[in-house]
Amino acid sequence: MMTFKYWLKDNENAYQCLCGDTKLAACKVIPYCNDSNLALKIFHAYELSKDPLVIKSVVDEELHKKKYKEACQLASLGQIHSFYSNEQLVMPLILQDKINVAEMFLDGSSKHQKEFVVLLDNILGLNDISQLHQIGL
Repeated sequence: MMTFKYWLKDNENAYQCLCGDTKLAACKVIPYCNDSNLALKIFHAYELSKDPLVIKSVVDEELHKKKYKEACQLASLGQIHSFYSNEQLVMPLILQDKINVAEMFLDGSSKHQKEFVVLLDNILGLNDISQLHQIGL
């Protein structure tokens, strides 16, 4: 990845190769990287931060497949928190006992942190778990 990144820097015209399809393909690989450093290198080499809608499309695909961990990791890496709610990403991860991934998402957005505290307060205020549907869960 580093060689590719340096090659891109040395060849200005090579950036034209980073079209939407190429970025989309690179973005689809990131959620399945077992190495976070490799995922970060791919993210930067393909300049994915410049195309948040490409990232969003892959996150949406992962959510559709109910791959919450992968979706959340990519959303956090791309810093596209504003497209998603805590109910879409954080709550499924907590219910799956993947709290560290949920924390990673929450760490990147103070707005989501505040909303999550309110959500927890609402849940704790319920006397009966069957009332969860009243607050949107």
